[in-house]
Amino acid sequence: MTVNEIYQSGLKLLENNNIENSKFEAQSLLQKAFSLDRVGFIIHKTDKADENCSHNFLKFIEKRISGEPLQYILGEWSFMGFDFKVGRGVLIPRDDTEVVVNLCIDFLENRTDKKTVDSHFRALPIWLTSVRAAVQLPLHLIKFRVQKLRQLKLTKPLFHISKLM
Repeated sequence: MTVNEIYQSGLKLLENNNIENSKFEAQSLLQKAFSLDRVGFIIHKTDKADENCSHNFLKFIEKRISGEPLQYILGEWSFMGFDFKVGRGVLIPRDDTEVVVNLCIDFLENRTDKKTVDSHFRALPIWLTSVRAAVQLPLHLIKFRVQKLRQLKLTKPLFHISKLM
């Protein structure tokens, strides 16, 4: 069998089991099993498929059909430009949380007075629905924090990264 034939068989299994975004998921699982990126898949799709890689791909497909999240099978997921290790017991970064974090970043970066900035940072736990967001927001705001501390001459830090990790 070729790499593309293995991909097509996995895709059909996902589609037959009503997995949403089956094409994307089959491609993601194949890329992991064969250690390929998207371009590598296109280049090697007519190559004979390695038996070990094919076996791993079909195992991944079985896990996905049984309900295991794609992100757990892949072992990592991207959030706000950073790759995070994910697995059982770890919240999966979601696109809608990324939107919320970007809104918070935009809002907080435009604050100029100490009282407003402090009160909004205290409200962050209420706004953020994900531990990932609580980690990512400070990473993106380090530059903001340094600039604002200089401008506002704050006596207390706006957040503690060590407490969030």
